[in-house]
Amino acid sequence: MSITGVSARGLTKYWRGPGPTQTLALDDLSIDISKGSTYGLVGESGSGKSTLALALLRLIQPDKGEVIVDGHQIYALDERALRAQRRDMQLVFQNPQAAMNPRHSIAEIILEPLHVHNIGTPIQRHQQLQNLMEMVGLSKNLAPRFPHQLSGGQQQRAMIARALASRPSFLITDEPVSALDAPIQAQILNLLRELQRELGFTMLFISHDLAVVQFIADTIGVMYQGRLIEQAENKVLFNNPCHPYTENLLAAAGAGQRQTFTRKSPATDSSPTLKAACVYAPACPVATRDCQQKAPATTYINKSPEHWVKCLHYEK
Repeated sequence: MSITGVSARGLTKYWRGPGPTQTLALDDLSIDISKGSTYGLVGESGSGKSTLALALLRLIQPDKGEVIVDGHQIYALDERALRAQRRDMQLVFQNPQAAMNPRHSIAEIILEPLHVHNIGTPIQRHQQLQNLMEMVGLSKNLAPRFPHQLSGGQQQRAMIARALASRPSFLITDEPVSALDAPIQAQILNLLRELQRELGFTMLFISHDLAVVQFIADTIGVMYQGRLIEQAENKVLFNNPCHPYTENLLAAAGAGQRQTFTRKSPATDSSPTLKAACVYAPACPVATRDCQQKAPATTYINKSPEHWVKCLHYEK
């Protein structure tokens, strides 16, 4: 288990619907992110990526499981300890404009974590504002402006500055470049890499874009219907994908195709196949009767602890 990074064990989360219906968003999911590294998480819309992000930050309460960030079991913390821990855990949202208060200036938005956590004097905060804006490549002349007066790339830079204001040890970026055009995407990705080298934070980078994840991640996890189904180091995953779903994602990305993403249908606790089968079996080209009846165990490829897959027929 990662002590100085981020670890989750057995995270399970149901989203309750009307009546008895409920959707299984996280299914006994475990993950380890080494300190100072970038873990890229890929999967289709509705696979549970954002739910996992919220659970890791204790912004939602899972039904089961635990999360450890730098040695702190965050679901065991009381409110006072959790408030202190939140300084070390921050999130960059997909849509910066929606995450910003339109009535606040860029300066107020960036400095909000320092006010919330009572960090520094007014003079120190002013200096920190200048440092943060310089760090993310924003002109100080933008400080008094409002979000609608900035471009999409500038807005995302401001959100990154806000997330880093409290100097977190753990940063989650949830589709941070999906709304930006390619040149601006490259700028933001390079910025995140440079900031991580400089500040040393651990990062979970969530994206549906494999090219983006390949550029920035050290380790990549593939998620499908609430479960991690394959994990490997960056180059290993792209050179030797072992799960049929991973192969499908890579083939589509290589062909320049766009995946058709769909949400999971509601399920209930009484469903006999929730735990008993491979979740990908209905769409898998190599599925057999066994895949319909039992969930695959974790298989380590070439005895590597970094590359594992959950598939009964990965050798095919």
